[in-house]
Amino acid sequence: MGNIIDYIDWRGDLPLSVDPFNEVDNLILSQLAYFDFSGLVPEPGRQDYARGFEIIEKANRRSRTLTDQLNAKDVPERFRQLPLLLLKVAASVRFGNMRYTNYMNIVDSSKDEQLAAITYILDDGSYYVAFRGTDDSLIGWKEDFDFSYMHQTAGQRDAVSYMDSTLTGVIADIRVGGHSKGGNFAVYAAAFCNPAVNERILTVYSNDGPGFIESLKDSPEFGKIIPRIKKFTPAYSIIGILMSGEVKPKVIQSTGDKVMQHDGFTWQVLGKSFLEADQREKGSIFFDQTIRTWVAGESTQNRKFFIDTLFGLLDKTGATTFSEVTKSKTQTMLKVLAVMREMPKESRDAFARIWLDLAKSRGLVWMNDFQSSTENLLDKLKENMKKADEVPAENEDKAAEGKTAENGRIEDGYEPGKLPEHIGTNEADLQEK
Repeated sequence: MGNIIDYIDWRGDLPLSVDPFNEVDNLILSQLAYFDFSGLVPEPGRQDYARGFEIIEKANRRSRTLTDQLNAKDVPERFRQLPLLLLKVAASVRFGNMRYTNYMNIVDSSKDEQLAAITYILDDGSYYVAFRGTDDSLIGWKEDFDFSYMHQTAGQRDAVSYMDSTLTGVIADIRVGGHSKGGNFAVYAAAFCNPAVNERILTVYSNDGPGFIESLKDSPEFGKIIPRIKKFTPAYSIIGILMSGEVKPKVIQSTGDKVMQHDGFTWQVLGKSFLEADQREKGSIFFDQTIRTWVAGESTQNRKFFIDTLFGLLDKTGATTFSEVTKSKTQTMLKVLAVMREMPKESRDAFARIWLDLAKSRGLVWMNDFQSSTENLLDKLKENMKKADEVPAENEDKAAEGKTAENGRIEDGYEPGKLPEHIGTNEADLQEK
């Protein structure tokens, strides 16, 4: 057994003409999309490409070389092996002459959008379009949650545009894929791209990518692409089971611990296939049931309000990345509580009640390693809320006068599954921000 790095050592001397493209090759190209190719690979619109050895030469002229990146302590662990992967890929017979082109990277907080994509042209003349998954930015993580209520996010829309602009007129076999959120983008872009491009797509790979809301799964566009989707999830999948159900995934063995199995570098490989797990782990099944119960019990508007509020709180702590949030969990929670004290009472109560709905849907589903921290802080939350509510009577009157639709507060009388009219009830408004 081994991982994708070992696979290149074992089979990297086999050209595609001898051993055709397989599911492990797909994960290698999807993982490689996490590498920062800015300034190394031509951007969309340029009729040009770069090869692996050229990229490595340019990368090593940066202030932080590939070796520096491998040993960098400030880089999240799941990204540290990317320079090694690039070096192995470029040195192999299988991928050494592969051409890299049309690299695009968008991070736009005004649209809650994080999208990166790259196109590889393989030795056999086929194309593989890879969409990057969620990076370390909170913007990227928020877009993952937006899938639970939006018909189209900004990233999904731009993924379609990328496919059309890159592949329209290409007369070759096409594969599309991505890891994590990139898998969602790959499926969405393949379903809604130009019909002429769609017809040339052989396979769409979703490597532990989240799914879609029911109305999208039932669309004719999805019906046409579903037979060509291959989905893979580790035994302890958290991301890949979100809004899932479009296709049955192949469940993979991983050396990662629980949620860390999402890291594609931990997936186990034997020969030219992933090693299948006997079954999904209980924690993954429990999480799946919890989220499905919560989504079914909350309206689209409630889900939007909860997600916007949650990430708004995290943003006000000063954190911009998920690593900053998890580096000091207790400090992050204390900052969140401090921000919550400044929220209007009605909005704060509504947020807390939706969180309670989530908890009642079979248990708190915040990250497992957050649980011990949050348990110790629940009493502090209650105490802070009580202090915030203890205001003089004259201030209560002024606060009551300030309850307007303009300030975005939620009035008293909130019930699960229902929000006041001024929060918005038109689902068409939620399709795209």
